[in-house]
Parts: sequence; structure tokens; C-alpha cells
Amino acid sequence: MCKTGSLKNVPAPHGLFTITWQEESCSHCLSCIRVCPAYYLPEAGFDPRKLDGALGFLLAFAGNEQIRRQASSGGAGRLLVKTALSTGMADLAYTLKKDASCPWAEGGFWQKGEDISQMPNSMYLPILVMKNLVLKQRLKSLLIVGTPCQLLAAEALVGKKVDRLYKVAIYCKQQKDFRATKYCAKRLNIPILKGHAEDIHNVSYRGDGWPGKVTVNQSSLAWEQAAGVPFGKRLWRVPGCRFCPDAFGFNVDLTLLDPWGIRQENALGETLVVVWTRQGQELLQNASGELQIENLTPEEGLKAINIGDMLQKAALVNYYLGRSVSLRTWLAGRGEEIQGSFYETILEYLNLPTLGHKLIAHAPDLRNMFLHGLRSHIGRKSTSP
Repeated sequence: MCKTGSLKNVPAPHGLFTITWQEESCSHCLSCIRVCPAYYLPEAGFDPRKLDGALGFLLAFAGNEQIRRQASSGGAGRLLVKTALSTGMADLAYTLKKDASCPWAEGGFWQKGEDISQMPNSMYLPILVMKNLVLKQRLKSLLIVGTPCQLLAAEALVGKKVDRLYKVAIYCKQQKDFRATKYCAKRLNIPILKGHAEDIHNVSYRGDGWPGKVTVNQSSLAWEQAAGVPFGKRLWRVPGCRFCPDAFGFNVDLTLLDPWGIRQENALGETLVVVWTRQGQELLQNASGELQIENLTPEEGLKAINIGDMLQKAALVNYYLGRSVSLRTWLAGRGEEIQGSFYETILEYLNLPTLGHKLIAHAPDLRNMFLHGLRSHIGRKSTSP
């Protein structure tokens, strides 16, 4: 968004980036602030009553079993893109495309007829997804698939250049830096010289059934082994994830997520879809020829959504922003930081046996211990008339 070139992306450790600012060339137009998700996310909050406004909960999966097995969970996202383009519902689509080098995917436009097998599964490492979202001409319709923060940035970037914008959110409570991938490589006994990303290749997260596997250098690790500690203990998070309170997305048409608690592990997989708008319903109807759809009751849909965890995360937003918080919230935030730093250190420097990883995964969580009572309080307050 910067017209004067005053902002630069500078590579930082672990695959992250920092932004440098050259004040002497800056026009102080504030466009960078208006487009940045970090400006909006902390104030968005999360209210469970938001789910009362959903138009429906359903399971969706590809009728083609090859696509269904290959995808993270059912292939619904891929087919929404494919059918929107093939029917002319969207002029273009924008989401990730596979790439040979780290970070193994980048943002890009999709056109009618392109091979959707080149659309990667969920990517759990930093990617500057929206850096290629440059519209050279006005579009009648554009479909964008991404995480809540990516969609916020995308909508601000395209502005009034698109007459009709379809937004499909990937449910996201935390994103990882490169150290989480190194963790998987280490568990697979893959050497990483000096910690460089170039030492690993052919990285694939999820897929091959549900919940799938993580594959690095053609070696695979079951998803529960790859994700139990990094995700369960919230390790190696991208910093901005600490103050993003709403995993569903903001003013989106559909949210796609895993059907935890609804389906058991299987060779194929399904996608849990939360429908928010009439546009979302149109996207699903448009894909009905290639998607199999099962309607769920709201109660069934909510089984896969850990509301308590989202509320606990939201309670720490002000802590991570350095604002004044209650003693209980401060203890929860500080406990999470200390515990996370301790686990990250021992996992990066020690070769633990499988039992060691299991013990960490099931160890008491300091954040949840301190916020246990607060969670109930927030829940009652949020659902009261």
C-alpha cells in the first residue's frame, strides 16, 4: 500500500519478517495502518453469540476420493475455488500456490482450468500471502481463501476494484514460525545444518487422510505426533497470533475447519463449514455437483469448536499488548510465556524420547489453570440476554 516505498520487509529469524520505516520519504498518508490487520484485530474481540448468527453448519467433502484424500480435510476449499472459476461465478480466485523453495507456497491468482492439485494444504509457517495481490484492472468478482488476518489485509488491498468479493476463511487460532517445522524434522531424524530451511524440502502439512501427516524430505510423521505439542502448548507462534481473538474471520461468507469431535480419523476426511452469508450459500450451491454435503444441527457443529479455548485466548489480548489487566490475567499471560519458553528450549536443544513429548503434551497448562474461573465468567456474560 505504500506509495513512497518507505516500508520494507526485512527477513528475521525463524522465517519471520520485520518492517522497517524510512521517515524521510514517508508522506504520513496512513495507508499502511489502514490496511494492516494488526490495527483491527485486537479491538475485534470474540463473542460466542456470533455463532447464533450463522446460517448453517454442515460437513462437506469432495465426491472425488483422490481429491478428498489428498486435501487437509475433505477438499471443500479446493472445490469451492475450482467450481467458482469453472462456472464463471468468480473471474479470478486468490489463495496459496505450491512452490519448490521455502516456504513452499506463495500467494497467487487462480484462473479457470488450472490444476487444483497445486493448491497446498494448510501451511503452518510464515508466508507473505498477500504480497502478490495486485489488481491491474477492475474485476466483477473475486474469490479469496485465507486466514482471518489475511482476509482483512486482502479486502483492504482490493478496495473498490472488485464489484463482488467472496471471502472464505480458514479457521485459525495460531500460526507457526519455522521452528515448528524444524521440530517435525527433528522427530523424523532429519539433519538441519545450522537450522537453515534449505536443508529440508518437499514439505507437506496434513493430507493423506484425516487428520493426516506432516511430510518432510519424503518422511512422514502422524499428525497427532507433529501437532500435539506445538499446537497443544501454543509453541513457536507467529507474534501477531497472540492478539488475534477471532479464529472464524470477520464479515466472511464461509469458515472452513476440521470436524474435531464430530468425525473419527479416517482415510478420506470431511470439512466442517460454517455458513455466514447468502453469498456463502451461493458458493456451496455452485459446488454441489462436486461436493457432497451433510447438514448438521448447531449443537453438532459446535462440538468441533472449542469456545473455552477461544475465550481464554481473547482474555490475554490486552496482556500481550502491554495494557493494564487483572492480576489473574497477568499471571495467566506470564505463566504462558514462561511455560512456552521452557518447552521451546528443551525441545530445541534436547533429543527427547517419544514418552517425553507425550508428557509435555499432557502437562498442566498454566494459562488454563489461571483462567479457568475467568472462562466460566466470560461465557456466562457473553451468553446472557
